[in-house]
Amino acid sequence: MTEPLVADAAARPSARGWIRSWAPPALLVGAGLAVWEVAVRVSGTPVWLLPPPSAVARALVEDRSLLLANAAVTLTAVLVGFALALAAGLLAALLIDASPTLDRALYPLVVASQTVPIPALAPLLLIWFGYGLLPKVLVTALVGFFPIAVNTVDGLRAADRETLALLRAFGASRGQRFRLVRLPAALPAVFSGARIAIAICVI
Repeated sequence: MTEPLVADAAARPSARGWIRSWAPPALLVGAGLAVWEVAVRVSGTPVWLLPPPSAVARALVEDRSLLLANAAVTLTAVLVGFALALAAGLLAALLIDASPTLDRALYPLVVASQTVPIPALAPLLLIWFGYGLLPKVLVTALVGFFPIAVNTVDGLRAADRETLALLRAFGASRGQRFRLVRLPAALPAVFSGARIAIAICVI
């Protein structure tokens, strides 16, 4: 009899914590939607200019099949583009880290990839590759490439030099030093860059 009571007692604090965490944002969003709805109705703002939340919700329900179909295309472009950005960013970071010569050759190109405005590049991609999925994937990969590459380079360079020197003194190979010290040190930066990249890719 005591085990269910203990389980219930343990579940109650977590439920209260969940409510405390999510209730304020939910109430704030609800209040914002209510103010938005009332403001549009009272001011008589045209629906085409600023639709109320109720009209947005109705359109979401009525056009759900169209929205779902386009959401699938968008999700595919985001995932494929992010995968390409991740692969290219990691490869570029490893090459940059491999030697000072590659660093001087490649790192300026990585930085230069961010100087080209995407709105100016997108029409060219449409002309070159048409209106299919490929231009969307390429744009997604381009915007996600930079944070992954730069964060990975910074992470690889953040490895503890004393530990690397100690391993070198004990005869550890470059691959062993990379696997034992540099890769673990770089992982937080890699995940941070990937998190930034996926957010940019979705946008």
